[in-house]
Amino acid sequence: MTHALSKGIKAHRDLKPQNCLIGGDDTLKVSDFGLAKTVDDVSHSETETPGRSFNLLQSQTGVGAGTPWYMSPEQFDDAKNVDVRADIYSLGVILFQMVTGELPFTGNNWNELKHKHKTLLPPQLDLPLTKINDVIQTCLAKLPSDRFMDFQAARERAGRVL
Repeated sequence: MTHALSKGIKAHRDLKPQNCLIGGDDTLKVSDFGLAKTVDDVSHSETETPGRSFNLLQSQTGVGAGTPWYMSPEQFDDAKNVDVRADIYSLGVILFQMVTGELPFTGNNWNELKHKHKTLLPPQLDLPLTKINDVIQTCLAKLPSDRFMDFQAARERAGRVL
């Protein structure tokens, strides 16, 4: 994600395990940038991306888009105006799932998951996982301003506890 961000991606908006691939050299690669936000408030058309249909959810204010089990609270209401901190939240969901084998929030539909992501605190991890718990809880903060500001900060903090 750090590489993608350096190339003009503002937010992936669909970070989840299915989009995280490990290559033969054990390098993690992120795929499926179909919902990625590239430039703020720019409308796209077929002429800008020949041969590829554009998903209107990418450019509509007030519309949520993504995979709801991994979406940040703010992304449910307005996928257009999210930034990298929405992906940091998704990273927290992925880390929680890697450590526990479960998702922090489950639900039967979009509205139930939206409610849980927006209002419930994620479960605390038990010993001996308390050190990584702080990293995960910071990623899963409800307010974007309370999360890591970028992937480098999350990586550095995780590196200190692992």
